[in-house]
Amino acid sequence: MNLTLTIDDALLKQARHISGASSDRELFERGLQALIQQNLHRRPLTTSRLKGIGKACEKLTPSTFETPDLPSVYQGPPLSLAEMEAAVLAEAERHS
Repeated sequence: MNLTLTIDDALLKQARHISGASSDRELFERGLQALIQQNLHRRPLTTSRLKGIGKACEKLTPSTFETPDLPSVYQGPPLSLAEMEAAVLAEAERHS
């Protein structure tokens, strides 16, 4: 999509500096992604979404769950609650 915008130069420069984006396109994409991630938690958990999670968990054997006394098998960067919810829902969809 092509879009023409008039934006304050100082604001654009500050945003590019804070984000570390190397281009205006990358800056806007990062901004849109951040806005989406920030608002994911605002979506209510509907009954159908909860049922999807429950169905996925039913298919897992007890041995696949981590226990609190063992270190996590996840080695990636810390996730926000919105990112965790998105990961759980994606995993639930894979198993349903």
